[in-house]
Amino acid sequence: MPSTERVQEAMRQTVSLVPLALTFLVLGLSACASAPQRVGPWCAVADQGWGLVTEDCSYATIAECRQVILGGNRGVCNRNPRWDTTRERRHSRQR
Repeated sequence: MPSTERVQEAMRQTVSLVPLALTFLVLGLSACASAPQRVGPWCAVADQGWGLVTEDCSYATIAECRQVILGGNRGVCNRNPRWDTTRERRHSRQR
């Protein structure tokens, strides 16, 4: 059976690592949140159950969006209300 001193030393080491682990966790999460995400004109709005609804607006075409919805996620495809339509018009004129 370990002595009380060994147990106390192990607890001290564990407690000293907690702030370090939390620092890495916070830095990692903030890096993920600041990563650029693809934004497109179509959103897949999916019902995850228990009142949780997710919206993923990363689809360039309705066909891409439908693949996700028909692939098992219950939901619908909608136009992205935050999509800048002036970009779309400029791009189609350049073709």
